[in-house]
Amino acid sequence: MSLIKRCEHLCDTAVRLESFAGSEKETGTVYRDYHGLFHVNKLPAINTLTSHVPESFDLAFKLRRKKFVIEVRWCTSIF
Repeated sequence: MSLIKRCEHLCDTAVRLESFAGSEKETGTVYRDYHGLFHVNKLPAINTLTSHVPESFDLAFKLRRKKFVIEVRWCTSIF
């Protein structure tokens, strides 16, 4: 088991950031307004029988002057 997985096992909440810097997602139309993706690896389940499941795991983040903003990324599919 890797060190990161062991640390995640010890924590209540674990998140991961994926930056778009230097990738093709940086210039894509869907990700144009964002600086990266925010992945939720583990959510807390304290004093509950089941854990909370959010509506969407499709989260993206923006860096503003003095704020770190996490938003649900809404993308529409073209059929």
